[in-house]
Amino acid sequence: MRFMQIPTVIWPLLLLGLCLGTWGCTDAMSSKDDNADSDTGKQNGNDTGKPGDSDTGKQNGNDTGKPGDSDTGKQNGNDTGKQSESDSDNGPDTDTNTPDTSDPLTWVDETTGLEWQVTPPEKGMEAWYAMKYCEDLDLNGRQDWRLPNLSELRSLIRGCPATETGGACPLTSECLDIEGGSCYTDGGPTGQCLGCPMAEEGDCYSPNQLRGCSTYWSISPQANSSVYYRIRFSNASIDFSHVSQEHTSGVRCVRGG
Repeated sequence: MRFMQIPTVIWPLLLLGLCLGTWGCTDAMSSKDDNADSDTGKQNGNDTGKPGDSDTGKQNGNDTGKPGDSDTGKQNGNDTGKQSESDSDNGPDTDTNTPDTSDPLTWVDETTGLEWQVTPPEKGMEAWYAMKYCEDLDLNGRQDWRLPNLSELRSLIRGCPATETGGACPLTSECLDIEGGSCYTDGGPTGQCLGCPMAEEGDCYSPNQLRGCSTYWSISPQANSSVYYRIRFSNASIDFSHVSQEHTSGVRCVRGG
């Protein structure tokens, strides 16, 4: 067989064409490899080496395109894998139970150990109904409430030296009978202590933990059992009132002691 003899001047042109064709194929293969996942699982180009990850970093499947998010939607790191505003790849779940900010039902006076009803009834009552109200009260899981005696009620006075516990006013639950003169008061033999100037609006001569600033019954009677002592916390004065529907006062129950 005879071969065609190619002129010498043609050989350089043929070699140039072969080289150009080879480079074009190489570039095409390289481009194709960059856009595909490698067999080794190693990153090439923008490919992460994980199945389903795109070269653009955009979301595909469950992948959000953000660092740390898995394609499976399962937990990785601190991510819970659940859709939640508080879930984060950058730290633990910060969801906590909302603290109870409601007002307390009772308050314990550390100076006496007595537990007091924080919010008294809005309407006043006559003395007999006040006693029954406290005896029937079920508050904060306790049923042993009662109407306070005068000394207990007086222990709530704050800011009026004359009628605070140990002050000049001699009236206590043990010193009630003014007829004998031992409980003679600055208000005369009527059994009253004048207290202090009227408090400004919003103030009260009682602990800040308690609501209400009214006149409250005590269970301590004067010599005549139809008359009971009470304290007016708007001026910290101590007086008494008859037991009848025409004479009503506030009620604040106590337990302990």
